[in-house]
Parts: sequence; C-alpha cells; structure tokens
Amino acid sequence: MTKYVNGPTAPQDPVARRSGFYLMFDAVIEATDHGNGSYAQELYLEKNQLVDKAKFVGGVEDEDILALLRSTEGFRRLVHSIGITVSAHDAPLDSVRFAMEHWGKTIRHESGTKAAIEVPADGIEHVMSMADVAWAGAIE
Repeated sequence: MTKYVNGPTAPQDPVARRSGFYLMFDAVIEATDHGNGSYAQELYLEKNQLVDKAKFVGGVEDEDILALLRSTEGFRRLVHSIGITVSAHDAPLDSVRFAMEHWGKTIRHESGTKAAIEVPADGIEHVMSMADVAWAGAIE
C-alpha cells in the first residue's frame, strides 16, 4: 500500500501575481534623522529617472511601457500596485512608513497626489494598490 504525504497547501485566497518589474532590488536605504525622532530618505523619480530605473534595474525594453511611464496619465493606466518589502538590519524596527508623492503642476510640493502605507519590517512584500490612492485630478 502506498502512503501519500500531504505537501504544502495553497493559500485559500492567493494574491494573483501580475507581470511587473523592479525599480529597486536589494537596495540599502539609510534614513536620515530629521531631529524630531523621525527618520526619512527621499528617493526622487522625476523627469527620466523613473524610465531609467525601469530600463536599467527592471530590464524593461518595451517602448510602449516606457512611454506610459513618462506621463501621469500613462503611469495611472500602467501601474496597478507597488510592492514594498522592508527588512531592518542594524536597528530594531517594527515598521516603515512608505509614501508616494506625485507632485502637482500648480504648486509643485503642495498640489498633486500623496499616498502612504505603514509597512511592517518583516521581509514580506506588502502591496500599495493604486486603486486605493485618492488621485488629484481626473483621468480619461
């Protein structure tokens, strides 16, 4: 008689994996103390920086995808979600606040879209869905 060994079981509600690419991978980010017990590190992806990271880090060669990343409307059509993984190496850290700011055209740092999520420093990917972001302005 053959005995069957139960292997791992699939999650009851698995998150569907989408095609995607990295903008950062295994990057070490050191946050700067802002003097009030708050640490932050800004990473700017303006002008061609987003497209360049998609090409050189993410390996994106499709010119249609790169063209979408050059405009707000294209970004909103292309990007479904952003995955963030945090691991703390040298300090005890419970979580990190991940913020995305898409600066506006009228008053650069005051208008536009801002979204943030608290990401546990557990080494697990956490997802910021673009559907949950309250975007400034309408899209066709």
